[in-house]
Amino acid sequence: MADVGHTEVDGGTAVQLGEFLLCSSEADFQPFDFAEPALTLGLSGPDHPNTLATRANLANWQGEADDSAGAAAALAEMLADRLRVLGPDHPDTLTTQRDLVNWRNQALRTSD
Repeated sequence: MADVGHTEVDGGTAVQLGEFLLCSSEADFQPFDFAEPALTLGLSGPDHPNTLATRANLANWQGEADDSAGAAAALAEMLADRLRVLGPDHPDTLTTQRDLVNWRNQALRTSD
């Protein structure tokens, strides 16, 4: 997995993911609708492994954007789909279960 870092740029915070700078300043920031991975969904269908992977990535980024409860909710919904499509022993299903537990724990810690 790529290193993630936060860097001060032009008075704003940039998120560095490997070689990619996701936001150069607060002025450049555009909110992202984590609920709609439309591009992958439209190209591959809701049960395609790429769509499921995109949904998992978006859920995890939602948590990284300080919405751990939203990330947990998205992963809980997605886990049902991964169980149905991939089965309970698939590595991606197990990863989703682990991530779900992590974001639920983070949500509990931040709500105290």
